[in-house]
Amino acid sequence: MITEQHLEWSLTHLEKFGGSDVFPPSHDFSAMRYNWDEIKKEALRRIAENVMPGTPYLGMAPKSDGTFRAVHELAPIDSLVATALVYSVAEHIEKGRFPEDRQCVFSYRLMPDHNGNFFKSGTDNWTNFANRRKDLLSNYSGGYVLKADISDFFNQIYLHRVQNALDECLPSDKSSVAKYLHDFLHGLNTKVSKGIPVGPTFSTVISEVVLNDVDQKISSYGFEFIRWVDDIFVFHQDYWKLYNKYQDLSEYLYTTHRLVFNSSKTRISSVTELSEFLDGSEDKVVEEHISTLREERCSELLEELIADLDPYDHSDVDWNVLSEEVLQRYELKESFKVIANAYKVLFDQGVATANNTLIKHVLKKCTAARIRSIVPSIKSNIKHLFPQMREVAYYAKRAFTNEMLLELAEIVQGFVLVIENQYTLRWFSYILSLPDYPDGHSIPEEVYLALELRDQIQLAAKHQDLFRIKPLRTKIDQLPDHERYAFIIATNELTKDERNPILDSIEGKGRIMDVAYCRYVRNGITRR
Repeated sequence: MITEQHLEWSLTHLEKFGGSDVFPPSHDFSAMRYNWDEIKKEALRRIAENVMPGTPYLGMAPKSDGTFRAVHELAPIDSLVATALVYSVAEHIEKGRFPEDRQCVFSYRLMPDHNGNFFKSGTDNWTNFANRRKDLLSNYSGGYVLKADISDFFNQIYLHRVQNALDECLPSDKSSVAKYLHDFLHGLNTKVSKGIPVGPTFSTVISEVVLNDVDQKISSYGFEFIRWVDDIFVFHQDYWKLYNKYQDLSEYLYTTHRLVFNSSKTRISSVTELSEFLDGSEDKVVEEHISTLREERCSELLEELIADLDPYDHSDVDWNVLSEEVLQRYELKESFKVIANAYKVLFDQGVATANNTLIKHVLKKCTAARIRSIVPSIKSNIKHLFPQMREVAYYAKRAFTNEMLLELAEIVQGFVLVIENQYTLRWFSYILSLPDYPDGHSIPEEVYLALELRDQIQLAAKHQDLFRIKPLRTKIDQLPDHERYAFIIATNELTKDERNPILDSIEGKGRIMDVAYCRYVRNGITRR
């Protein structure tokens, strides 16, 4: 069904992207390299013997509307197996989808490469999607558009439809992959027949396979449409023709997939109305705000230059040269300040209006450019940023100074004591592990105890609180897997004479991931 080559690619992918894009990074896949031959054999055995996966770690991630969504983190070998299986049929999956040149389906075009990338690189498909949408809005000026969003998509996908969709695009000699993936997902769900895990990249691929059937259905109407994941836009000049197909599509989605459209995000509107709404998109809002501030600042700079001129005689002034000097001053000294100020204003606006998309957009832009203007807003608005805590954590890691990190850690500790959402606590623990703490600094006992054991262990190692780590050596066999892995990593902080007997004992038990972690520590690891 799969080969060692599929597993090699899978590990390369997981080392680069991790097993889940919603949880803090782990050492799992870096450690795998240190017992790779045995792990490969175990993965192949599990597939050959139809061994089902363990139950994944479940988190409830806060959403901007005040609700929560279920997110998942698989055991490392389960992630390895599932990723290898999907990779083994990725070529056939992509061939079964709408061709790119049809300009209908833009999300996650598959083109795995030797660097572990699942999706086509070198192409900004989101920009292509946005440009095609803009063209269609122009073409259907005066017409109508159905903007549809599938409700709770990943968690509502029926697994028999996953198998059917895969069977439709795979050659007969690959049918065993479709069956095994169905059974694998069924096992992850503890025998519940719907839902694919939220977080792993392989789930994104599976979701696109399922939606291929929906693409075919919409195409049969003869209407122009575009899709990005489960966001669908269908265009027509006649309202009632579009309305009737909307009903038909809703019925098809339910009867065939048991899926429904999100009533709060799905409706038919005039193209003019939708165009006005999309003109407020995050990129456009940022661009327009920066442009306005730029013009204001350039005007101020021009006034400053004029003030230095002879107030009674401007006859010798070359205004083109003066304007060029203003632009040079702006680009050299002022542009970053203007951009930073614009992002702060927009970030505050996003927080005030609970605009999750705008907040994430600004955080990602500021992370990439290490813009620190939003730091005060983050520190004063943590309780409003729980849905974006992943982005906040990565921004803090890249953009904060150590002094800023220490201030943020103090704020985070207060929230650790009052919330019980383990997903958010995982990210709070990640933030608490970022600063280099000065001598004498310690995290209060009650903060430690509010965290999961794996996070307690990681923080204790960071703080050199070895008294929290050493007693666990007598409880190693009672620790769940991830807590045990965290303990093995933490032994890196012990002296060699203390560490080696512990690692010898753990490695001697023969659990293959434990062996990998022990060898990983022995070979010298870097903190993440």
